[in-house]
Amino acid sequence: INDRSKTVAKFLLMLFVIGIFIGVYAYLIQDTNTKNAINLELTSLLSNLANVKQNSIIYHFITISLMIILSLSVIGLPLVLFYYFYEGISIGFLITSFIKY
Repeated sequence: INDRSKTVAKFLLMLFVIGIFIGVYAYLIQDTNTKNAINLELTSLLSNLANVKQNSIIYHFITISLMIILSLSVIGLPLVLFYYFYEGISIGFLITSFIKY
């Protein structure tokens, strides 16, 4: 592993960690009504998952394939970085909402 690979890995890790912190902050600044609505949705989540057969493997496969193809061009690189950052924000928001639940 060369220095460039380490630098890219550190950048992606920091981008993801910053996204998680922004997701936590985004949950914490929500007003009480929004937090209560999120808790209500989490309460009904288990019954929704038991009743609905959801398979999103095709969606994820298409998304990953599109990201790989787009990352080969200069235009797609910022989109891939934004998607990675967005995933960090989503995970931070969800973890915080599960902890508060």
